Amino acid sequence: IIGVLESKGSVLFNNPDDQVYIPITVSQKIMKGENYLNVLRMKIDTEDNVEMVKGQVKQLLMARHNIREEGDADFSVRSALQALEVLGTITQSIRYFLVSIAAVSIIVGGIGITNIMLMVIKERTREIGLRKALGASPKNIEHQFLFESVILTFTGGFIGIVAGVLFSYLVFVLMKYLNFEWDFIVKISSVLAGVLISISIGIIFGVYPAKEAAKLNPIDALRYE
Repeated sequence: IIGVLESKGSVLFNNPDDQVYIPITVSQKIMKGENYLNVLRMKIDTEDNVEMVKGQVKQLLMARHNIREEGDADFSVRSALQALEVLGTITQSIRYFLVSIAAVSIIVGGIGITNIMLMVIKERTREIGLRKALGASPKNIEHQFLFESVILTFTGGFIGIVAGVLFSYLVFVLMKYLNFEWDFIVKISSVLAGVLISISIGIIFGVYPAKEAAKLNPIDALRYE
């Protein structure tokens, strides 16, 4: 044993700390019985030189393999940038898919908030009539139920944020237990965005029930059973 490399930790499902490196000639003669290379990895000094080096490698291999046309090449030259582009495309598609699911969930949740507030208003019809009889204006009634709608959605959003943070932390602990390099990050901007969206849903879907409550006639409301 010549030496031990510095520990790097797991990357995705690959752990370089579990690998053993031997001379290529030993591998070819003793283990594989081959006199050629199946895979060759190269490290380029800068990203700007990737395409140039790819072209040079392709030309060199074609010359050594006595190949004239690129279409007849018995090898392939790829860069990590290509894999990153594919991965970025997949990630972007997943992001759009999750956004669409979130949008549908928000709409369904908003409709549920509207129905809940309408039921609340129906159960508190006499209370609304009594408030109006004591001098409350339609705007007062509208603001009251709009505020209650916002409180309802804000509470739900707060519970969702706490649950999301706890779930992320559990994933972080699990990944650390499995020796993966995983960071636990909670961005304040994301938390604020969640709070603002929750409040916005309460305002948007609470306007209609609040206006319906404000329209109630105090006499009819007091007679409601």
